Amino acid sequence: MIVEHKSTPDPRTHFQIIHYLSGLWIRELKEGREPCPTLPLLVYHGVVPWRLPSRLSDLLRPPAELLEVTPDFVLPLLDLRRIEDEEIRRRVDDVEVVLALLSRKHIFDGLETLLRLLLREEWERQAPHVILKPEMDYMAGVYGITDSQEMKRIVDPIVREVGMAQDIVDTWMEEYFQQGLQQGLQQGVQLGIRQGVEQSQTQMIQRLL
Repeated sequence: MIVEHKSTPDPRTHFQIIHYLSGLWIRELKEGREPCPTLPLLVYHGVVPWRLPSRLSDLLRPPAELLEVTPDFVLPLLDLRRIEDEEIRRRVDDVEVVLALLSRKHIFDGLETLLRLLLREEWERQAPHVILKPEMDYMAGVYGITDSQEMKRIVDPIVREVGMAQDIVDTWMEEYFQQGLQQGLQQGVQLGIRQGVEQSQTQMIQRLL
């Protein structure tokens, strides 16, 4: 499986997938292996609906005499923003995967809205606080937060609203910031995608499609 992640409609996506597939198959041939059938998947969470064609030939629009010799495939789409939160919770058991999917789905809804959603989810499931580390990195990267006091100022009122124990959260925040929020700013998007989406891609396919 090859997963491509997008937050805005991108007409280059099919060509990126072809690049990934051909690179994978060439590598397998060089290593003396048969090219492996591979399922491409587009995971999308943009605010604007994805209205680009799902079939490559609909993008290329080759003349009729070239249609039979033009490479073509359909790119399956998993549009997180068009899936209800409850449907994600119902189909996915792993709380880490649920948090990862919800954070991508709601990343453009505002930092406070997203923090409130994730903290409540983590608290109600009685999950360890450290489980939110990839999502905190992701949010820090997207929203450009580099100061621990800025994040704490946003988190504190939400913690009281959700009903989490303040001393537990203070300890969690201190441990988090000791690990380096700046690293989260630099690596947040990549780390969040890798741990939240690519790591859970098999489960997403089985339970959401």
